[in-house]
Amino acid sequence: MEGNQPTHSEEIDLAYFFRPVTRGLRRFSDRTARHFAALRANIFLFIAILFLISAAGYCIRFVVPESYETEGIFATRFLPAKYCELLTDDLNNHVSEPLMAEQLHIGADVAGSITKISLNPLTEPVDLRDTLLQSFILHIHLKKMDHLDSIQQALVNYFENNQYALKRKEQTTIALQALRQNIIGRIASLDSLTPIVNSSVIPRSTGQGIILGQPIDPVNVYRAQDSFFRQRVKIETQLTNMDNVEIVQPFLKLNEPNYPKFWLLTLCFIAGGLVLAFFLTPALGRKP
Repeated sequence: MEGNQPTHSEEIDLAYFFRPVTRGLRRFSDRTARHFAALRANIFLFIAILFLISAAGYCIRFVVPESYETEGIFATRFLPAKYCELLTDDLNNHVSEPLMAEQLHIGADVAGSITKISLNPLTEPVDLRDTLLQSFILHIHLKKMDHLDSIQQALVNYFENNQYALKRKEQTTIALQALRQNIIGRIASLDSLTPIVNSSVIPRSTGQGIILGQPIDPVNVYRAQDSFFRQRVKIETQLTNMDNVEIVQPFLKLNEPNYPKFWLLTLCFIAGGLVLAFFLTPALGRKP
């Protein structure tokens, strides 16, 4: 049992190990006490720094102009959402430049009302049945809302009328038209087969019938006709909706400016003022 008892040398080593930790905690406690003593001795300086920074945060509303931040939801089947994001970033780089009016084909006064534009792709599709549909949210900041409809249509045209978008639209249209012609030919073949199927059933006096030659199931023929007809309707629907960009939710027209959020900026300045006053007051004020 004596082997399990700690020796005197082990106790000394343990105390030696914890001595730097306790010394560090004691120094930290002393410095903290001196810091709060300096804050108490310079409380008016602390309040002055906090007041000046908070007042600066509140006065930003008189310097920074207000604007309107609105957003809309758009969808596309032919353009990747990442490609639309690159187009938007390139357009945002030319805000307040004459090149923006040229790219959007709008007047300089209308383009000048745009201060910022950005795009965020949606991870979940708007229509789960359409796997090719990609959706994204478009954010714009405007000085005024007078030309919102013109800007929305100009942005849609900007996405649709670039060279890549027009090429994708042309290729998709050609493929759908070829597929439609194939479906129409199959439907015509089944229509010509229907009289043969009907004539192969000879009714008897009991109301039943017999099949002459190789049996043909009329149900399968009608089922195939219905399947081809559904495919044709789907293809023709896609051909009628060949727009590269569709408007799911238009930009909301606001009555009052909503950007920037000055109350949030004021709270941030107050928090920053507290931090700066806490560290600057002991350095600038008198020692306790």
